[in-house]
Amino acid sequence: MFTFIMISILALLVGVGIYFVFFIKRFFSVFIKSKAVCYIVSVLMVASVGAGSFYLLRFGAVIILLHLFFVALLTQLIFFVLRKTLLKRRYIAENQKKNYFEVIYKLGVVPVAVTLAVAIIGHIIMVSVSQTHYTYETNKLAGGESIRVAMISDLHMGTTMNCNDLQKYMKEIEKTKPDAFFLVGDIVDESTTKEEMTEAFKIMGNVKTKDGVYYVYGNHDRNIYKNHTMFTDKELESAITDSGIKILTDDVVEFDDYIVVGRDDYSSTTEEYSRKPIYQLTEGVDKSKYIISLDHQPRDLPDVADADVDLHFSGHTHGGQVWPVGWISNILGVFEMTYGEKQIDNTHIVVSSGIASWGYSLRTQGKSEYVVVDIVGTK
Repeated sequence: MFTFIMISILALLVGVGIYFVFFIKRFFSVFIKSKAVCYIVSVLMVASVGAGSFYLLRFGAVIILLHLFFVALLTQLIFFVLRKTLLKRRYIAENQKKNYFEVIYKLGVVPVAVTLAVAIIGHIIMVSVSQTHYTYETNKLAGGESIRVAMISDLHMGTTMNCNDLQKYMKEIEKTKPDAFFLVGDIVDESTTKEEMTEAFKIMGNVKTKDGVYYVYGNHDRNIYKNHTMFTDKELESAITDSGIKILTDDVVEFDDYIVVGRDDYSSTTEEYSRKPIYQLTEGVDKSKYIISLDHQPRDLPDVADADVDLHFSGHTHGGQVWPVGWISNILGVFEMTYGEKQIDNTHIVVSSGIASWGYSLRTQGKSEYVVVDIVGTK
């Protein structure tokens, strides 16, 4: 599946590059009569601008160019329809056709303007964090009793959020008065500095709760995708624990009314090490208590239900983050679940879109959020 996805992405990028040669050629055709010169200049521009943008903005540049590509295609389709209908009507003169439609179309004004607007709106959506609230009933608590928990995932500290912003949202979470606060992976990543990492965990560790703050690793936290890292695994662990945050790596924590099961991330699996299956973590626990499991990636969800978990939290997917990534992911089955809530047997599954983003400050699908869940007794 991974190989197929990478080949598909490569084929798409090649197609996009070819399209932009013709897109830019149309632009220069307004000013240059020689087709050969237009093509040469267009090829050079696509090569230089594409390479330069990718070098400066990395994956974010690819996303912006893909948006421009799709908007340009849509504009071309609209122009084709207009040219076959409206532009053929007698009351529009030939010179008007050229001035108002042909020139605007060739200059690419519309797709560039729309893409710029999408980028600005996408950034605003990304940095506008909101609360998502769920309520679930359980017969494991007496009527009138309740548990409130809060969670965040995918902060990717430093990409779109600084310490001042983080402090603001942690105060919002603290005001909800959660019994426990869960950090469900990818709180930091390969681009997070050691200073940002240390300060972020201090801020999150200061959130006041009844039962504490708990953390599980994501696939980015331990910098497994980069040889030269900003901080070591030991420095990361020390920053977390020194902030009063409990790390759960295939661990179980038991309270009066509920149990928290924290799993090591799937990315930790090697030839020498494999995380424990969820059923092994829940066997032997008091299943008359409400069981909450934390796992950064939404994997093996039917197994979670079979292990008698009542509420499961994941992140990782970013809710797609950029349209149509989430839509394509659902079609291809990249993730078992991309966003939101669903129920498998007696287990409620919640997958968060994350409080921030990875790689670039743009969101055109989903929202940035922190999650608060009320568990209400019915017994």
